[in-house]
Amino acid sequence: MKYGGRKFITALLVIASADAMLLLGSIGASVWGATVGSVVAAYIAGNVAQKAVAK
Repeated sequence: MKYGGRKFITALLVIASADAMLLLGSIGASVWGATVGSVVAAYIAGNVAQKAVAK
């Protein structure tokens, strides 16, 4: 697993931003959950697509 990749860094930044917004009260828990779930799903889909293209 490449921890310095663009997909990983982008996902980490979006989740960290969502965490900060939740702590500041800008978003609710349901929005935070949807955001984190969407980011994780997009990250996994990106990895699967990348592996499929590489074959």
